[in-house]
Amino acid sequence: MAQEREWRLVVPTVDNSGNPLRADVVMKVARDMAEYFGGVTVYPAAGCYWPKDKPDMHCDPDMVITSSELEGAPRRSDAANEAFMTLLANDVGKELGQENMYVSEITTDYAQWVPGQERATADPQFIDPRGIRVPASKIFEEIMPARHLRR
Repeated sequence: MAQEREWRLVVPTVDNSGNPLRADVVMKVARDMAEYFGGVTVYPAAGCYWPKDKPDMHCDPDMVITSSELEGAPRRSDAANEAFMTLLANDVGKELGQENMYVSEITTDYAQWVPGQERATADPQFIDPRGIRVPASKIFEEIMPARHLRR
């Protein structure tokens, strides 16, 4: 068990007019973070807010890109990590025309790799016999459909 530092950047998947952004936009950010930190995890989320002077909460689909540093692994200084993430968020925000980008660093006292049993394929009961890969965007739509909530 070790302390972990996780860096997180929330990237929109639609522009300010609701037009879907190309997948390579998110993948470039993921690649940049993976090259810097050594790996990333990417998952869908929804960014929700109350627009000024409107009664409905608005939710946009986002992708969260995280990278972690485990204690004991070679690390850069906190200042270097913060500078990298701030610059990355700033660049992405400018490219996508965003007013703000959300970036955070989280430190937790509990993090560990729990061993499994690696093998080439999963048990047959878990394999889709049709060979269909469900894109993350489809999973996201089913878990968190676009909604507008009233105050």
